[in-house]
Amino acid sequence: MGDSSLCPNVVVYMALIDGLCKNNCIEEANRLFHEMQQKCILMDRTAYTSLIDGNLKHGNLQGALDLRNRMFEIGKGVPPDDVVYGVLIRKYYELGKVDEALEMQN
Repeated sequence: MGDSSLCPNVVVYMALIDGLCKNNCIEEANRLFHEMQQKCILMDRTAYTSLIDGNLKHGNLQGALDLRNRMFEIGKGVPPDDVVYGVLIRKYYELGKVDEALEMQN
């Protein structure tokens, strides 16, 4: 993230990831996500949701599902909420994958 004297935290990363996703820079947003992992900075639910939504808007359903699955991993402490499931369900319906959308609702 640069060589400044600042030490970015989850709030800074979240703002960057959200902004990048909203500006169609999903590769850079995913890169920052991996940078956070390398620095052992845990993402919060809002950051995960922004990145999941950004991946879905760029047609990367599998990437979004992988992120959702990461939320369940031990130590992450941020299980998906209704908003995460809502963006995934919406995308399944947009893709005509009704059975998958209904499965998410259960």
